[in-house]
Amino acid sequence: MKKKFIGCFSIAVAVLVIGCFVYQFHATPKKAKADTVPSLVEEMKNIIDKKIKDDPVLQASSNPNDYIKDNTAYDKLIQMGVKRVPEMLTYLESSDGSGLENYLTALAVEDIMDCNLKETEYAWEDSKDFVTQFSDMVKDRKKIVKNAMEKAKNVDEVEKVLQPYGLVATETALEMQNTDSSNNKYEKYVKAIQKKSTLKKSERSYLQKEILN
Repeated sequence: MKKKFIGCFSIAVAVLVIGCFVYQFHATPKKAKADTVPSLVEEMKNIIDKKIKDDPVLQASSNPNDYIKDNTAYDKLIQMGVKRVPEMLTYLESSDGSGLENYLTALAVEDIMDCNLKETEYAWEDSKDFVTQFSDMVKDRKKIVKNAMEKAKNVDEVEKVLQPYGLVATETALEMQNTDSSNNKYEKYVKAIQKKSTLKKSERSYLQKEILN
């Protein structure tokens, strides 16, 4: 009788342990997959397609803001920040340059880099062209900043001239201020911009090492 009781008790304990394990396995939420640039671009395309399906008039719109508005995938791209810009550029470079989703990805890079190349001599037509123009702008960055410092009458004018070049211009000015001590516009401009900057130290370091070099 005692052996029978011990046997039944052991079976009950085993069933309880297995039950707890199974419950824990199903109750523990699966770890969400990390967003990648391609997955977010695809998600953005799906959102755009749904928007157009729900509102056919939207298809005739040439205003990118109509497609960016309430587009959570676009917001996620922006939130990736400076450290994911090279990945976005690589993605765009490998694309065929067509597609609204690719165009919006290029705009996302501009939003992150706080620039608007269409207001400069590096204006672009499609996402593929954007990569070329952005790369050329980065190569010419010191010339751009130097010209602004030499031709502008004051620091306010420097800000206005360099604003479309965004973070590339501000970080370049920061880098160049020590090489041209005769022009105090560098120091004044850098001080003015740093007050407005929301870049973290790690982001600034990454920008200087991985994007500007």
